[in-house]
Amino acid sequence: MFGRTFSKLGLLVLLLVALVAPAHADRVTPRDTVTSHVKIRQAPDGDSAQLGILQPGEHLAYLTSVTSWHKVRFDDGQEGFVIKRWTQVIPDPIDLATAAPFAVHFAGRATQGS
Repeated sequence: MFGRTFSKLGLLVLLLVALVAPAHADRVTPRDTVTSHVKIRQAPDGDSAQLGILQPGEHLAYLTSVTSWHKVRFDDGQEGFVIKRWTQVIPDPIDLATAAPFAVHFAGRATQGS
């Protein structure tokens, strides 16, 4: 009985941590060698429709990578692709100074040995 209750409690704690933990995401930005802009495409293909441009100093949320392309997300949720050759993925570090502190406490039950 205690094993199942403990497992359910552990799962609940993990879900709560996932819900209250701040979301951190990597970003895609043009490489330093880009002087004008990088085209954002609808599909990972240079011939696909252009959705917009990414200028130096700007960034988009990084989703994943496919051959020669990074899949990105605009602030409005729209997704597109930028070519890897002209962009770089910048990790979004967790700022420990501003991260919400949390603690996990587990209550144990003492048992007598035989």
